[in-house]
Amino acid sequence: MAKKTNFKVNGYDYYKLTKTIGHKADGTPIKKPFYGSCKSEAEEKANKYINDLKLGLIDNDRVYTINILLPLWLYGTKKNEIKSSTLDSYDGTYKKYIKPNIISNIPINEIKTLKIQEYYNKLETTTKNVIKIHKLLNQFFNYAEKERIYFKKSLQQCFLA
Repeated sequence: MAKKTNFKVNGYDYYKLTKTIGHKADGTPIKKPFYGSCKSEAEEKANKYINDLKLGLIDNDRVYTINILLPLWLYGTKKNEIKSSTLDSYDGTYKKYIKPNIISNIPINEIKTLKIQEYYNKLETTTKNVIKIHKLLNQFFNYAEKERIYFKKSLQQCFLA
């Protein structure tokens, strides 16, 4: 059965769907096009985008990751709750073990406990450092959960290797 399309670009057929994703200050709708190889794929992409928008995961087409949110949390919220030496320790842990790792660029809503456990297992460091990393990430994910930033599973369900 042939897929229905309604839009052609550079000789390729697509299904184009336009959805209202919000309204400007003057009340005019903000529309965004979504493309897929068929109608159901375009609708799926639109629904995922709108869902992520409602969950606060997208801000001006930006998907939130650990590298985006953790520094904001650490220097915005946590900084006022902890001693400067603790802040320095957390900052060092983040910059040395979390920031350069691929897990820090995965969208928050796609992080699962299995990914975190794989990350812990691949770390080439001492158990003491893994515990420090776990403590920092656990606090961050608890904050994210409290603020209703969506992610798949609680980090508390992870176990240390």
